[in-house]
Amino acid sequence: MKRHKSQLLLDSQPLIILPELAMVVGLNEAIILQQIHYWTEINRKARKNKRQGHYWTYNTFKEWQEQFPFWSIPTIKRSIKKLECEKLLLSDHFNKMKLDRTKWYRIDYDVLMQQTGRVVFLDDYTEDSQGKEEARKEAIWQADKSMAERDIAEARH
Repeated sequence: MKRHKSQLLLDSQPLIILPELAMVVGLNEAIILQQIHYWTEINRKARKNKRQGHYWTYNTFKEWQEQFPFWSIPTIKRSIKKLECEKLLLSDHFNKMKLDRTKWYRIDYDVLMQQTGRVVFLDDYTEDSQGKEEARKEAIWQADKSMAERDIAEARH
């Protein structure tokens, strides 16, 4: 029996996003956020690219297009700019050479949590265990408060 193999189905690493995230921030933006999260997590595990107490990733727009070959560079720029304007994505320049204008990126998980109402647990918040526990408790309290406020608002309508 001959096996058929599609060249369009998951032989390479897929881009995976949660529909709930795409509904909140938009499909293109959700894909970019997921990819930035992926790379910053790799950096966190490798303990590299840590600046200002957080792990970052960097790419030129051409390098982002290599990861997203289905988008034009203007589409990538628009999506990143939208995420920056919504404060979900923070960017900076940490390059050694001043002429190198490659942007570095990290997700503001606090803003993401506020916009989605979902609790985010990351080691990126603090380095000490007591601080991590306090951050977790605060995140849960904020999410519960946000959900209660939404329930009250819906009940009024």
